[in-house]
Amino acid sequence: MSSNPAERRSTPSINLLRVRDNAPAKALTVNSSMVPEPQRTAARRLKICYVAETVRTGVGRHLRDLIEAMTARGHEIHLLHSFRRTDPHLLREIQDLPRVRCKAFAMRREPHWSDISVIYALARYIRRKGPFDVVHGHSSKGGAYARLLGLQSRCKRVYTPHAFVTMSPHLSSLYRGTYACVERGLSHLSDRIICTSDLERTHAVELGIRLDKLTVVPNGLSPYDVRMGSRARERLGSAADVVVIGFVGRMDAQKAPERLVEAAARIIGRGRKLHIVMIGDGPLRESLMALTRRLHIADAFSWLGVAVAREWLTAFDVLAMPSRYEGFSYVLLEALHNGVPVVCTAVGGVAEAIEDGVNGFVVPHDDIDALAHRLAQLADDPDLRVRMGLCARRRSTQFSLQRMVDGTEEIYLS
Repeated sequence: MSSNPAERRSTPSINLLRVRDNAPAKALTVNSSMVPEPQRTAARRLKICYVAETVRTGVGRHLRDLIEAMTARGHEIHLLHSFRRTDPHLLREIQDLPRVRCKAFAMRREPHWSDISVIYALARYIRRKGPFDVVHGHSSKGGAYARLLGLQSRCKRVYTPHAFVTMSPHLSSLYRGTYACVERGLSHLSDRIICTSDLERTHAVELGIRLDKLTVVPNGLSPYDVRMGSRARERLGSAADVVVIGFVGRMDAQKAPERLVEAAARIIGRGRKLHIVMIGDGPLRESLMALTRRLHIADAFSWLGVAVAREWLTAFDVLAMPSRYEGFSYVLLEALHNGVPVVCTAVGGVAEAIEDGVNGFVVPHDDIDALAHRLAQLADDPDLRVRMGLCARRRSTQFSLQRMVDGTEEIYLS
């Protein structure tokens, strides 16, 4: 299976609910996941500037969905982004929307002396094209730019971290302390910080960010027809008696794909047939492939590269998400929508989306035995997979794109 016909490059599509700050959550009406969400016109049309160092994977998906919905409500959107970490397909979809202007700048992911010239160029753009009602930064670099830029105008300054960098367990104490000071300092320049999960908001409070600055607006998914991937199993070439376990995400330390490889080796070593489908790319891909060869399980793996997750999720019997930290993963929402049970670690969004033992299993970090046990349990019990899949699909109706957009727009208008 290691030579898979699906080894092709396409674009990643790795896209609760409630919106709340300190007040109790309000009851909200839930639509069926297959009923299109109605568009509505905003009470007041806004001029919004989004600043994002990256427009790809989950952040890119979030921006694309948010911008599409905001333009449909009559708002004018400007997207200022990096030349570097940009998905051409996602960017093209955004550029094709009405009332949207996009401009690229020489932003870098890491702090760099060139940030000074970038801020100057961004400020000049905002002066020329403004005034803006809202400047909204996404991820740490975009958030820093947006809040500093907001000082030159009377616009609202909003920041969505998409998982604070300080949530990474790999940061040294020096870097963690430095980034924590930066986030705490910039929070004073923020009108609102949008967290995508309770876990992320709790972490923000631990950083010293004031609770009244924080609002939880979980990610949401637009309805789509799950039958679009009905032939995915056939394309994978998996036999009917082989359980397919999928992984979707960037192959780096944050997503911890090596945990899945090690767990798969333990299950396969006990004589269980598995087909492990790896979707994504990243710095760990080659070392992961080498690890499967050393463990003599390479034939059980297919490496699809960067691919549209929605086209393959219907082929999965189980989704494995062993991440070290997350904001609110879109692939988690898409798995629920497709009725795929999830085995995951306790990262951002999981507490809201997964009820342990009902629509998936939550395992401790770095406990490969627990991960292997839960994956094997689902592999060995098709009835359990069906029951959890039905519960997953019911749970997915709570994660609406309209709720995400309503909550974000309410912050802009408040």
